[in-house]
Amino acid sequence: MLPRGVTQALSKKVGIEKRYLNIVHTESSCGWGGQEMRILSEAAGLLERGHQVSLLVPEEAPIYEQARRRNIPVTMVNWLRHHQPDIINTHSSTDSWLVALANTLLGADVPIVRTRHVSVAVARKLSNRWLYGRSVTKVVTTGESLRAELIKQLDLLPNHVVSIPSGVDLDHFNRATSCNVSSLRESIGLPAGGKVIGIVATIR
Repeated sequence: MLPRGVTQALSKKVGIEKRYLNIVHTESSCGWGGQEMRILSEAAGLLERGHQVSLLVPEEAPIYEQARRRNIPVTMVNWLRHHQPDIINTHSSTDSWLVALANTLLGADVPIVRTRHVSVAVARKLSNRWLYGRSVTKVVTTGESLRAELIKQLDLLPNHVVSIPSGVDLDHFNRATSCNVSSLRESIGLPAGGKVIGIVATIR
């Protein structure tokens, strides 16, 4: 479900009657972790609902190959010169600046959602207030504390920022529990009765 501000912007631009949208996700990060996984999960979910979805990512980024494996269309940044999607969702600093500036200078008027995944402090300066404020239709954070922090740091209106925590695909774990646990332990060299400690995060 799209944030309310985005829905209102889309209703003016493409008409309320348009059910399926042409959506673009951008990601300039060359890392691989929860942020990139969330983007792919959202893209896959939108595709399942009938929307057209493309990713604008560096070809050398791990997310590029992962998207290809999941049959999510991947395109390069210069694609924006020749297309005008219904909505753009940016995820990292570089791609957010490129999209915001191009959208403004070209007068494209495409609704932009800026998703903020990390809790690193954003510098309190006019350029960032423009990037997270006037240049985008809505800001999405992955947690409520991050939302409150961003509003305070950049003096953003509370209704301009919405928290949408990352979801979990339960089917993914259901498939994992159906495998032969004994064979799995043996394949990675774990004793049959040994305890396993894992971490569901990226350590940097």
